[in-house]
Amino acid sequence: MGVLNLREERRNQRRLKRSSTDRKLAGVFGGLGHYLHVNSNFLRVAYLILTALTTIVPGILIYIMLAITIPADNPGTDLLTILRHLGGKTESKPQRKELHDVEEHDIKK
Repeated sequence: MGVLNLREERRNQRRLKRSSTDRKLAGVFGGLGHYLHVNSNFLRVAYLILTALTTIVPGILIYIMLAITIPADNPGTDLLTILRHLGGKTESKPQRKELHDVEEHDIKK
């Protein structure tokens, strides 16, 4: 039993997740730095240099793909929730309208 609990703890501790505390945009390099035990600023600078050397577009696309595929460490900080809050809509269903003091009349033709 103790070995199984230890394996589960290691699996949970060693997961790659986007950081909600060490973030500049989406927290990709904060989470990657935490996972690799490397300073996240070093990873950011290295990625910027690599992106500049590869005509910028592939680096931006890779970052967007990483931001979408790597789960957030805090469920409320995932990319879809952030985009939903930026758009101003917090509810997916519209509110139901209620009518009060309505009288019903038959229409005769």
